[in-house]
Amino acid sequence: MMTVELFQSLLGPTGRNALASATALLPTVTTYPATIDRLRKHYGTDLSRAAVEQVILRAKAAEKFGTDAERMFFTRESLEMASRPEASHHRASRMAGFARVADLGCGLGADAIALARVGCEVVAVERSPLLAALAEANLRALGLPGQVVVADVLEFDSAASMPHSPIRGGGRGAVGCFPSRMANHPLRPTYGAFHRASR
Repeated sequence: MMTVELFQSLLGPTGRNALASATALLPTVTTYPATIDRLRKHYGTDLSRAAVEQVILRAKAAEKFGTDAERMFFTRESLEMASRPEASHHRASRMAGFARVADLGCGLGADAIALARVGCEVVAVERSPLLAALAEANLRALGLPGQVVVADVLEFDSAASMPHSPIRGGGRGAVGCFPSRMANHPLRPTYGAFHRASR
């Protein structure tokens, strides 16, 4: 099971080497155990397993994320829940007029990536430390700017995190609450009203 600590190890020099070695072996679900056995003497069991799982997930993610998947990081659940880039771009294009946008409940960062690509300054908010780490790593891996905040959206202080937004009286910021993930979230009406008023 992936943990924040294990994921941080995967991002480090040894983890990058393990990931490169695993990628070269072209692991599949069938060869998964044998591939881990080949790597474990160099990288240990946990890091070898994490690297091999990441390579397999990247291959699966290519169906959704195309060539971006080769550089991104995933967990099985976050990949299943992530928006397709086409949907993320559609939502992000509606926010393109704003200087700053908060992606509430960002998951692995699919919408944050799209927002950054249309020129928004992104604050990605996620209560899961592991998913937040994935989102930050994915933004960096794709060469995109953005801030990732570990917080429950119910406690997210948008005024503090986005000091130049209309909440503080300047700029054309916005807080985006994307309906695909959070259609029933209690903050959606509040942020929806704010979004319309701040255009």
